[in-house]
Amino acid sequence: MHNDLNVRKAKIEDMERVFFLYSDCIRHMESEKLIQWDDSYPDRKLLTSDMEAGTLYIVHDVDDDRKVVGAVVMDECQHPEYQNVRWKHDKGKIVIFHRIAVHPDAQGKGLARRFLDIMDDKARGLGYDIARLDTYSANKRVIKFIEAHGFKKAGKVHLDARQDPYFCYEKKL
Repeated sequence: MHNDLNVRKAKIEDMERVFFLYSDCIRHMESEKLIQWDDSYPDRKLLTSDMEAGTLYIVHDVDDDRKVVGAVVMDECQHPEYQNVRWKHDKGKIVIFHRIAVHPDAQGKGLARRFLDIMDDKARGLGYDIARLDTYSANKRVIKFIEAHGFKKAGKVHLDARQDPYFCYEKKL
């Protein structure tokens, strides 16, 4: 069960804690020579926009409600490049998960799996039938995680100037 996590929509007053979460994730990825995110993405402006839209969800540390240990954006915004992907599921209401982050100190403990389970439940409760996401093809750890979570690879796109593509995934909820 996953009711041990405190998941809620982020508020503007959470900005510093959310920004530190993403900053810590970026530094951790850099230490592993994985350049998926950087100081320009995701930035404060984008995260503020996500919060104002009510699409950024956060997870608090079970022992310290002031510490944000996870975040994800859940919305219907698909990159224009997604049009070139051969999706298997296109009938029904589609939700997109963006910018999934788990603090490095909380990784490897099942938190990401439980967090995504909760987000799947939230999406179903809002009437979504299909979930989609993308991840940088060099991020083998995340690829393994999302495939284990039931997502199937549907294609690849180039979203920025990086040499490696982003893999696109989907699953029926």
